[in-house]
Amino acid sequence: MNRILIAEDEDRIARFEQAFEQGDMDAVLTVVPPKVISSAADTYGLTEPQVLAAMKQAMINAMAAVTVEEYEIDLAAATTGETASGRVYVLIPTTTLIRVGEQDPVRSDTVTLAFRDDGTWYLVRIDDEQQVASLTAAYPEFDGVDLI
Repeated sequence: MNRILIAEDEDRIARFEQAFEQGDMDAVLTVVPPKVISSAADTYGLTEPQVLAAMKQAMINAMAAVTVEEYEIDLAAATTGETASGRVYVLIPTTTLIRVGEQDPVRSDTVTLAFRDDGTWYLVRIDDEQQVASLTAAYPEFDGVDLI
């Protein structure tokens, strides 16, 4: 991988990974790009704090029914790209292994998009078209970038 991410950036990602594993949704939300929050607020007629509160509650509800057995953001396998407007981004393979009750664990292999906005790296999990649509509504330069 290109050395786009410096140690500080990698630390931010590692802190996110740890927060997710520990269920610290306040810390998890610090990596959501600000324009995604603003765009959602505009779309749904809410304030940004209301959007954050709704996102937090949705994550708490989703996590209440599952046990995260493994969560790995594989920086060593990350690839980089650049949008037509020149925004540099990193696509990081991400593995999640969850268990619902006594069922066998379910593995999900997705991609986490990392990019810098106003000097800070943000993360967006990309595993379906709805997430891509939310991202491109807030950051149109990602329209046409193959993220899935």
